[in-house]
Amino acid sequence: MTNLSDTAPGADAPSNSADWRFFLPISAGSNVLLVTNHGEDIARYFEKLGIRTTIYNNDSSTGPDVEFTKQKSADFENEFSPPGGHSLFDVVAIPHGLPEYLLSRGETPQIDVYQKIKQALNPRGALLIGFSNSLRLGRAARPFVNFYATPQGMIGLLRKAGYPSVEIYGAIPDLNVPDYIFSLNKHEIGFVLEHRYRYKIPAWVLKLLTTSFVAGSLSGFFPFYYAVAYPDILK
Repeated sequence: MTNLSDTAPGADAPSNSADWRFFLPISAGSNVLLVTNHGEDIARYFEKLGIRTTIYNNDSSTGPDVEFTKQKSADFENEFSPPGGHSLFDVVAIPHGLPEYLLSRGETPQIDVYQKIKQALNPRGALLIGFSNSLRLGRAARPFVNFYATPQGMIGLLRKAGYPSVEIYGAIPDLNVPDYIFSLNKHEIGFVLEHRYRYKIPAWVLKLLTTSFVAGSLSGFFPFYYAVAYPDILK
């Protein structure tokens, strides 16, 4: 589990949280593809940490210190080649979900995209993708996130695409700047509920929610998640 206080000394934290990097095989010298229209500040932050970063989006503007790959939206499914002869990507991060135009086409194009990404990944690398819970109420919610799924649904899609190891993390309150990113086990869920809601709901309700049995049953009902998929079986 991590939160926004876990940033590297001497580096300015981005306005969009990049705390999900702590769950990935990413460090100085890593080669990262960042797929989002809202990630220039994340890319600059990564560059300061010595992480080689390529942005893939539909916006022609970028800073001079960020390596930039611009593709048309219609080419998204087909263009996942590492730029400039670089090695395979260590991480492909899609923190705000797949482009909306692609989601309307159904399950098969999504699987095709994940398969193409896998071909561009280091065998010990990882794909990260953020999504909103399709079971949540009031789905019109947060900016930048148009991708709805359930945790089990995402696991199923990624395994069909050839990723044998998939991990799901909850995110509260959103994917833009989450206060908490956490594994979906009863202990971490209980910890997050206790620390986030201890002044917001009656103590007896909080005590009930943080019991192991109840906390464990809530894993499918958080508003947002990250899926982390590995092209190889984790050892």
